Amino acid sequence: MKRRIVGERIFLTPLGVDHADELYRLESDLEVNRYQDYPPMTLEKAKAYCDESEESWSSESFPKWQEFAIVKDGVFLGRIGFVHENGGATVWYALLPEFQGFGFAREALIAMIEDLRGSVVDRLEANCSVENVRSGHLLLSTGFEEIESDEEDLRKFKLEY
Repeated sequence: MKRRIVGERIFLTPLGVDHADELYRLESDLEVNRYQDYPPMTLEKAKAYCDESEESWSSESFPKWQEFAIVKDGVFLGRIGFVHENGGATVWYALLPEFQGFGFAREALIAMIEDLRGSVVDRLEANCSVENVRSGHLLLSTGFEEIESDEEDLRKFKLEY
C-alpha cells in the first residue's frame, strides 16, 4: 500500500530502488553517521536496503516497516521512517547536512505524526544519541516527552496519541 504524505514545502514518498544513490550519499556521510549506532552504509548495502523498502510497500495492508524519502522540488533531502508493532511505532529520520537547520526534519516528523494519528499506531517512540542535541530538541518540540533510558549514551522519547 504505497502512499505519499504531503507537507507545506516537502513531501514524503516511499523509499525505493530509485533512491539508492541518494541513500548511499546520506548514510555514508560521516557527519550524519556520527550520531548513528551502525557503520556508514556502502552503495551495495544502500541498494539492498532500498530494495527491501520497496518490497515492504508491495503489501496490500499497512506495512510493518515504512521508509520515506524526504523530497523538496524533486531533490532528496533525507529519509524518515518507522517500524510498528503492538500499537507502537519507533520513528527515525536523517537529513543531509546541507539541508539541516531549515525545518525540513520538523516538517517531515510532524507530517508523519499526523499521518499516523488514528491508524494502527497509538504511540510513537524515538531514540537519539545524547550528543545529538538538535534531534532531542526536535523531538521535544514536536510533542514527544523524554523517558528514562537504560543506556548512558542514548536518550529515549515517546509520544502518545
